[in-house]
Amino acid sequence: MHLRMAPRSLTPFGVAALTALSLSAFPMSIQGQTPGVQEVSEWSDDGMETLARTYLALSEVRDELHRELSETHQAGERLEVRRRADERMAEVLAEKGISAEDYERLTFLVSADDDARLAFEAMLQRLRGENGGG
Repeated sequence: MHLRMAPRSLTPFGVAALTALSLSAFPMSIQGQTPGVQEVSEWSDDGMETLARTYLALSEVRDELHRELSETHQAGERLEVRRRADERMAEVLAEKGISAEDYERLTFLVSADDDARLAFEAMLQRLRGENGGG
């Protein structure tokens, strides 16, 4: 299974514009309210933190993928490296309680809302500071 994630050339300051706009499937553990469409500005701090922690964890997997691909030159080995990275990304999403589709929707919503983007960037900066600048 190959997860389609935001293009790697984007930074948290320019999160990919992805597809759907609905939050109806957004996990209650993140949303903190009943399921349904919700303004990004109404997200709880816990929801924004969960999204940011997921983003950082997926970024680590992508960084490792790129390192391994730069050291791997045989097509079969490169496919295996990508397969393992896909599995790890799926594990990260499962650990965080977010489907790939919801992650894409949420990153789109953050990218489309200036206040949410600023809050997301601030949360990333705070979390990176807690982790020694990671």
